[in-house]
Amino acid sequence: MDHVDRCEDSLAVNRHKMRCIVTKCASQRCKDAEGSCRARYKILKYMEVDYVVIYEQGEHCMAIDAPPSPVSSPELTTEMKDYIVSKLEDAPSMVPLLAYSFMSRELTSGRIAGQAPALEKVQNSVKTWRGKNKPDRMEPVLEICRQSIQL
Repeated sequence: MDHVDRCEDSLAVNRHKMRCIVTKCASQRCKDAEGSCRARYKILKYMEVDYVVIYEQGEHCMAIDAPPSPVSSPELTTEMKDYIVSKLEDAPSMVPLLAYSFMSRELTSGRIAGQAPALEKVQNSVKTWRGKNKPDRMEPVLEICRQSIQL
């Protein structure tokens, strides 16, 4: 790669850390097609400047008129997030799997619209909520002190 032609003089002069990943096509549609996919990717990541370059070589073996790839997993909707938050506010120590099962029951019954997302998305949502809503660990101690002062 010629950094001078690309107006990246700082990269050409200074030594820099770089990561290189070479990978084959992992598309399910190419796997389903006849033959093996010849598409290859080379990903160069420059660590200090957050600059990524992706090169593609070869042709995919999937049919041109093939339908688009499906979304891997449905996203959490605002309604789903609100439901999870309400459950966590009622029981802050609830494990994500239990919140997921409650939400799945609501989705199945039709009280919440949409498709069930992956468990990992619910786990991330619970983790984010807990990070923003940490319990006040001194509150029980302060309550005991208040009660002893009133006696």
